[in-house]
Amino acid sequence: LHSQATDKTATSCINLGAGVLPTSGRGATIEMWVTQLERRQWARLICAGPSKTFWLASNRGGSNKEGWLSINGTSGAASHDGYELENGKRYHMALVFEKQLDDTWLITVSMRDAATGELIDSAVATANASWSFDKIDQAGGIWLGHSADPDPDPYMDYHDVRIYNCAMTADQLAASCAAGPDAHFYLKKTGAGMLTLSGANTYKAGTA
Repeated sequence: LHSQATDKTATSCINLGAGVLPTSGRGATIEMWVTQLERRQWARLICAGPSKTFWLASNRGGSNKEGWLSINGTSGAASHDGYELENGKRYHMALVFEKQLDDTWLITVSMRDAATGELIDSAVATANASWSFDKIDQAGGIWLGHSADPDPDPYMDYHDVRIYNCAMTADQLAASCAAGPDAHFYLKKTGAGMLTLSGANTYKAGTA
């Protein structure tokens, strides 16, 4: 996946469309491996439709902050404060949405060095109970490398983007980062007979 857009009208950005996040359940995760090719101010790595239900931006202008997360247009969390994404370096980024018992949403953004697995930084934001994945569908889906605002689109490589219908833990994200963008996690049974998973399972991947 490659975005070379220079403005918001360019066509090389990627629209994941609507319905890619679960409208029921209590969690979801978006993880992606990205490489910045050129530094741009307020470039949106990921944005949920024209209503900006949420977005994660790189290269914030005046205050020089990275990984700025906004929910419903209200600043939710500043991550990677003062850290400048290096051109040509691959990063593992993740957004984890987890619904709490009081129906508010805990949203965590994290960034790792994809080569070493080192956690560069993370931040947490909270959205109220009125926020939901349904709002993303109403907003027209999710964009990579695009924004409804007249800010420059990012000039980035999106090596792989994965969406899970669960809130992944920090350990799971670290393991996924270590495995890399070309790995595939799923359980595959071959042959006759029954396979039973017992005990305190944490398995949440795909099944074939």
